[in-house]
Amino acid sequence: METLLLTIQLTAEQKNIPSQCSKSWPIFISLINGSKRKTIRAINESYHGAPLEDLEGERFGYWLIDRYKDDDGDSCLKLNYRHLAGSQALDTEARKIRRKERAKFSLRKAQQEEKRIPKALVELNEAQMEYLLSLGDAANDAEIKKPTQG
Repeated sequence: METLLLTIQLTAEQKNIPSQCSKSWPIFISLINGSKRKTIRAINESYHGAPLEDLEGERFGYWLIDRYKDDDGDSCLKLNYRHLAGSQALDTEARKIRRKERAKFSLRKAQQEEKRIPKALVELNEAQMEYLLSLGDAANDAEIKKPTQG
């Protein structure tokens, strides 16, 4: 693993390698040789959240991470071979692929959310109507007080 880490350090831009004190560092190290998701989860329970998103996103330059099943059928993650090849051209190619994947996913998600707008508006209108009706009931339940004369 030390050889692969050295290869990465020599080919990837330094800004793309997480610092050793970051939450992404232990995840990054485990991805070099590939790890089962449950092993990564033992390192950081929320590995699939910010630490992994940081590696795959803009913060660390779009690391391309392969997802696969091992011989036992367990889900695993590993840095794409292009990052490990010792070639700046292949490393750059992997980052371009990941950036394109992320942009496509983002667009797809935005389109799905746009389709949800009408349903969300109906939900909001129903909730507001229920709330306003409850205010009316509360006002009707209260005793009507006459102003005091002074």
